[in-house]
Amino acid sequence: MKAKTMHKKMILWKVLTPIIALCFLAAAPPLAAQDSGGQSGYKGKEQQHQQRRSADFSEKELEKFADAKSKVDQIRKEYSEELKQVEDQKKASQLQDKYSRQMVQSIKEEGLTIREYNNISSAAQSDPELREKINQMAN
Repeated sequence: MKAKTMHKKMILWKVLTPIIALCFLAAAPPLAAQDSGGQSGYKGKEQQHQQRRSADFSEKELEKFADAKSKVDQIRKEYSEELKQVEDQKKASQLQDKYSRQMVQSIKEEGLTIREYNNISSAAQSDPELREKINQMAN
């Protein structure tokens, strides 16, 4: 029985690790956006980072993001629950593909591109006021 539990945990870890990494990557701004007009180095990136504030996004964009984020969070929850029942690596990989497609589809259905979603997500992570505004919109 212990071997079966260990096997499940190992599969879960192998599947969740890339998904967690994808979540971090999805939240990070695209590399192209970090190049601020030929400036390089830390100072240029910091200036670009500080420019991404709530004023950069319209109310409509933020509402779309809040709706999409709610859907994506629900899909992640469903995926996590379903993944707990999986013992087979192939099945786990199929679930990952299925839920990743659902997340992308949910974002697009709200009228955002993945890049727009990622830009707002990144800005919200670094701007508490923007994050709070989005949370209020989601409720």
